Amino acid sequence: MPGLTGMYLIDVNDVVTIPFANEDWIIEDDIILKPHKYFKKLFFREQKAGLADELADAVGGGFKKNIGLFIPRYGNISNRWVFDMIGTRFVMLLQDFNNQTILVGSVISPMRMEKAMGNTGQKVSDENGWSVNIIAESNRPCYLYSGIILNSSNIDVNIFTAYWGWKSTPFSTSTIENFNFQAGGIYDIGSDIIADYTLAPANSFLCLKYPKTEALKLNWYNYVFNYGTIPDQVFEDTYITDEFYYVFTRVPPALQKDNKKITFT
Repeated sequence: MPGLTGMYLIDVNDVVTIPFANEDWIIEDDIILKPHKYFKKLFFREQKAGLADELADAVGGGFKKNIGLFIPRYGNISNRWVFDMIGTRFVMLLQDFNNQTILVGSVISPMRMEKAMGNTGQKVSDENGWSVNIIAESNRPCYLYSGIILNSSNIDVNIFTAYWGWKSTPFSTSTIENFNFQAGGIYDIGSDIIADYTLAPANSFLCLKYPKTEALKLNWYNYVFNYGTIPDQVFEDTYITDEFYYVFTRVPPALQKDNKKITFT
C-alpha cells in the first residue's frame, strides 16, 4: 500500500553507530545513539508524505532519495522547525502502510532539507502549512530496519543503552569520559550486557560504558576458559562517575577466535 504512517529523525551527530544490514537488506540490530538522545517524531498531513528513491545514473550508479511532506499549520511551531532544519544533517526512519520501517540516510550520506515553502492559504479549501522537500544521495536503495526506535515515549523507561569500544593504547580514568565509543546495544533494564568486539583489531584495549541506573556488573565471560570477576588481571576496577560506570582492560585480552563477544553480568 502506498503512503507513510510515521516519520522519525535525528541529527547525524547524535548517532553512535548504525549496524550492518543482513543479506535480506534488513538491519536487525538497534541503531545506537549518544546518551540522552532519541529520534524526534515528525507530524505531517496524512496522505501528504512519501519517499522516492531514484536511480541517478544507470551506468555509474547512485540513488537520490527524495521525501516530500506537508506539515500542517503555518505558525510558531512549524516555522521554528523549518528554521532549525537549515544546515542540519540527519537520519530518518519512515513507517509505511506495509508495516515496514525504512532507514533513509546514513552517517556518511545524511539527509538534508532541500527546500520549504510556507503558505497560509486564501480560501477555506486551501492548505495551511509548510511543503517540505528532504533529500540525500547514496550508492544503493534504502535498507529496512527492525530494531527499536528510541523516542520520547520509550527512552529511559524500560530499557538502557550500553556502549563499547577499543583502541591500540591503554585507557585511563582521565581520558575514558571523552572517548568516542564505536558500538553499543539497547537492553531491558536489569539484563546482562553482551558487548560485541568483533570489529576491534587484534591486540586492542577494550572498554564498556553503561548507566548507573543499572546494577554494577561485576562478572565477565567470553567462553568456558576465559572469564573473571571485575577487577582482575584483565579488567581494571570499575570507574564510576555521576551518571555512568566505565570498565576497561589492563591489557589486550585474548578472546576466543570465533567469539569476540563479552557478556557482563
